[in-house]
Amino acid sequence: MELGLIRSVDSEASYPHVLPLELIHEPVLYRSVVLTSSRQIIAFERTLRLSPPSASLDSAVHHLWLGPKSSHAERDLSYASTAWPITLLHQILARCSSLTSVALVNLAQHLMYRIAGVVPLRVTSIHVGPVHGHLDTRHLRCTQALRCVTSMDTYLSDWEVQQLASTPFLRRLRRFYSTRTAIEYAFDQLAAVRGASGLEQMEILCCTGAKDIEGTLEILRGMAKGKEGSDDQRVIISARSSCDGDRLADGIRAFYDDWVNSLGDDAPSCVAAGMYRSVSSFRLMLRYSAELPS
Repeated sequence: MELGLIRSVDSEASYPHVLPLELIHEPVLYRSVVLTSSRQIIAFERTLRLSPPSASLDSAVHHLWLGPKSSHAERDLSYASTAWPITLLHQILARCSSLTSVALVNLAQHLMYRIAGVVPLRVTSIHVGPVHGHLDTRHLRCTQALRCVTSMDTYLSDWEVQQLASTPFLRRLRRFYSTRTAIEYAFDQLAAVRGASGLEQMEILCCTGAKDIEGTLEILRGMAKGKEGSDDQRVIISARSSCDGDRLADGIRAFYDDWVNSLGDDAPSCVAAGMYRSVSSFRLMLRYSAELPS
């Protein structure tokens, strides 16, 4: 098999021997890797382990998504599923020493501690959730490199938010919600920015199935009004629609699109089938941006 010819492979059922890469950003093969089933994770770990030294893939992977990329197609990696091959995840993260961006989706919170210790040193951005539990950046090997954490649908205690916001090298703390149910807790914790001298931005992002994005944003701004820390210039409140092409709300897909968007020029080339518009509030200013698939 000539690796140089592979661009998009999503045929694990018919060709189990083929490396299950869905999205590859040229010209560097394997730079961005998306693994959405246990079978893909198993195949990718085997490929890493068996690749010859002369063509080692260990340093080629810079961006890694682990878990489903749609709430409607979780395959066998639903939340807390026993199909998660934790040992192999451990091996993949230990081998991919050049990773700068990692996303862990649907990994049960009680398993997070087994992964935290092997997140590579160079990782600058982490997307994690939903319900990821306590994320203690002090136990991450990448603490000094880490610049951005995006947390999805997770309740955090006041001291956990304070601890994250005060991480010495962290610049952005983003809290991503696929429903409005628990978002008020995040507004109650905006005061955490007060003691976070190194933090440049705290974003509260609500990504729901609502069609009226501007209306949703107004509601969010009303909820945040008067909360301690809400007047801090570093606080950004954003609203997006998580509806896919069929107008079905898909929180995980929106989270995936958000991860892809964060990669900039390194983003996989065929992503973001779920187009969405984003509206953000920066104090009294409204920022409108169209985010379209490349």
